[in-house]
Amino acid sequence: MRKTVNADLRSFLGIPGGDYPEIQRILALHSGTVAALAALLFAAGWSHLLLAYALGALLASFNLLVLARLVPQLVFLRSGAVFSLLVSFYLRLFFTGGVLFAAVYAVQLNALGLLLGLSTVFASFLAWGGSFLVSRKQKEA
Repeated sequence: MRKTVNADLRSFLGIPGGDYPEIQRILALHSGTVAALAALLFAAGWSHLLLAYALGALLASFNLLVLARLVPQLVFLRSGAVFSLLVSFYLRLFFTGGVLFAAVYAVQLNALGLLLGLSTVFASFLAWGGSFLVSRKQKEA
């Protein structure tokens, strides 16, 4: 019952990776990383970085969700996969660059907060890799 509710919620929200548990795991780790870093910034008294952090984390989450939706589709595509991936990459790059330029230059958000928000994907992948290595060692033992 719980599994169908989670699957229904994911499909309603448009969260990709329903058939791929590792994609779901990376997305869950990313959500946890974003929330944990936001709580850490707030607890440390660096609330002036929260808006910039939120924008950076939102951009990183957007890029991660697009990749999580696009890559499983492109794996089974026979022709045009490289072109589709390159077009998606450059569109996301220009969009992200434009938003970051506007955030730093026009709105003058703190660059450190933006960098912390953008680094959440890297931290999520480090956590996923660490959990993968730990689970692999437990299977060997």
